[in-house]
Amino acid sequence: MSEGSGDADRPETGAGAVRARPVALDLPGTADALERYRTSAWRWFGGGAAGVCSMVFPAVFLQGWSGFPTLGGLGGALLVGGAVVRRRARRMRRVLGAGPWVAHSSVALQRGSSGAAVVLSGPGTGELLPLAPSTPQWRFPLLNGPGGMLWWCGDPRMGGVLAPPGGTELIWARPVRGRRARSIAARPQVSGLRTRPAPPQPQIATGAGPDALPDEPGRAPTPPR
Repeated sequence: MSEGSGDADRPETGAGAVRARPVALDLPGTADALERYRTSAWRWFGGGAAGVCSMVFPAVFLQGWSGFPTLGGLGGALLVGGAVVRRRARRMRRVLGAGPWVAHSSVALQRGSSGAAVVLSGPGTGELLPLAPSTPQWRFPLLNGPGGMLWWCGDPRMGGVLAPPGGTELIWARPVRGRRARSIAARPQVSGLRTRPAPPQPQIATGAGPDALPDEPGRAPTPPR
């Protein structure tokens, strides 16, 4: 199926899609948030196309105009950004359609020399999962709410999706490893994370029955190596 088809980015529905346990996309707010994220790629593409097209007039009639490289670079950057958003939306859909939301106690660390980071504590295990969120600075407050809790859906080895409680704002995050993971885990802000009480888990209704807690709390975070 072609990449441009909207059906390729939508979860399956109907009798053949009945699952034994709920997944994150069963939450209507999460499904809506994913659709918003996916369609935002077209704004990037539109801006990029406008930037590229706006170079035509200066190229033809204003030879030597100094703004030509700027318009070309901006248009190209927006087109690349749109492609990144589309690709990331597909990855989010696969992850959110494969597993449940799991609530974790969390700490968000502001950007430093190596970028922003989020640390999750595994429910009932105290193990830490350092993550690097792929999000602009203006969305950082979504990761640093007053409750000190985030929802996570994904694989600690490959990455996944973070969201504030409610699952209506989605942020892709990748795992942090090695020296940086150890440095993040040693930060003073992270020291009390292991001792926090386990947060309440999301309840997601499915078509197969009443609201229920995810019967598998997900893969436990792996400690920094």
